[in-house]
Amino acid sequence: MRHFNEDVKANGVTDFHGETEVFNTEQRVVALNKYADYASKFWGDAQLNTPLFSDDVDVVYGPQDEIRPVIFNLEDACKVNLTIELQNANGKVVERKTFKDVSVEAGRSVTRLDGFRFRHKGEGCYFVVYKIQKSE
Repeated sequence: MRHFNEDVKANGVTDFHGETEVFNTEQRVVALNKYADYASKFWGDAQLNTPLFSDDVDVVYGPQDEIRPVIFNLEDACKVNLTIELQNANGKVVERKTFKDVSVEAGRSVTRLDGFRFRHKGEGCYFVVYKIQKSE
């Protein structure tokens, strides 16, 4: 889940709380509630035993931030299609970016793709959903 914000203070790495936070308490509660609703449905985890955030996740995107996709492969070399969807708090896809026929090397390989920005949709909570499948 990402919160999109027009404030330039949100550019770069931001935290959910601490020195680089951009949320106030009310925004934090709203974001956590939206995440809880979405995650419980998406993961089928009504008790929400799935961790919400790690210690180093950028939770707020500013107007100049980019999404920089990385594909980790542990299998044989292949070609994959990666689709990254931006979904609103109701799960509706509001924008989609697709990378087709990306070659990934065998073993423990890391493939970094060009960064991109979704067009600004207005301030609020959005979910960035990654879908990957082998090319046919």
